[in-house]
Amino acid sequence: SQSFGQQAPASNAKIFVGGLAQQVSDAALSDYFTQFGIVVEARVVRYKETGVSRGFGIVTYASPASVDAVLARYNDHYMEGKWVEVKRVDPAKVGKGGGKAEGRWDNRAGGAEWQDGGNKRSSPWAEAASWKRQRRWE
Repeated sequence: SQSFGQQAPASNAKIFVGGLAQQVSDAALSDYFTQFGIVVEARVVRYKETGVSRGFGIVTYASPASVDAVLARYNDHYMEGKWVEVKRVDPAKVGKGGGKAEGRWDNRAGGAEWQDGGNKRSSPWAEAASWKRQRRWE
């Protein structure tokens, strides 16, 4: 968390760190990346349900120049027994990840249909089963 009066970091002052060992903590992540500049926040991303590391983290620097310094040594990052990959976080793509598909399967009343905003389609499996039934009786 930021203290009062501290300037907010630039939006392009974040890095993604992938391939983290399960035991890497937020503090260890911060300690390692402090060698490249002032770390505002370092967070290992964890599953909500279990608290287990997802194997990646996000480091926010006070300055984009620190990100450049990290990327200049792209092949040199080794933490707790593993080589890790670093990438600049693109602010334009934050929050636009894969996520869940829009819509849902509706299996009520015996018919499997995909519903997405009022459009209903039969599932590929239901269509294949229907085609098989028709072919069987011809």
